[in-house]
Amino acid sequence: FPSHDIYSSVFGVCLGLVSRWSVEAGYSELEVGKMLYERGMPFRFRPSSYQRGMDYDFDIMWNGTQVAADVKCKIEENKISKNGVLNSLNTGRKQLPSDRPGVIFLKIPFSKNETCIDRNAFELVEQAAVQFLRGTERVVLVVAYQQVTMDLDPSMSIIDVLIPTSYVNKNHKFDPSVDWKLPNQNLS
Repeated sequence: FPSHDIYSSVFGVCLGLVSRWSVEAGYSELEVGKMLYERGMPFRFRPSSYQRGMDYDFDIMWNGTQVAADVKCKIEENKISKNGVLNSLNTGRKQLPSDRPGVIFLKIPFSKNETCIDRNAFELVEQAAVQFLRGTERVVLVVAYQQVTMDLDPSMSIIDVLIPTSYVNKNHKFDPSVDWKLPNQNLS
């Protein structure tokens, strides 16, 4: 995808989402864009189509294959539950086309009581993701992530780190030779 596609559409799409739905949802899409950019993965934001099977958030080139991706965000005020995660994943699946691989990114809220990642939340998400992926062939990957803010040193600035975990669907209907795991961050 040409890089101008990213820059010409990012603010209109995400700001539109922020004004229509929520700041968290729009910010989550920007975080996923950052995550893809840091991994050198070409992508394009998509405007809402409001059509079932075509209302997803990103087109991504994933190891030479065009992928449709949707972003879901669990709101921080709500307690995370397995059923809530399953509902989000099922909603995301319905927004993806059935004729190409789909990926769902799921932002998990940061627990204010934790000093690092919320292990309980990730356990619930893992249970839900495994159950969800057993029942679908069109979603090849679920990427759950949490944004953690760290203050490493009082003299340094605070940094935000996105910690992703990939759940690959072994039973998808697409090319089995493609590596569907989220690549590591390109640190160069």
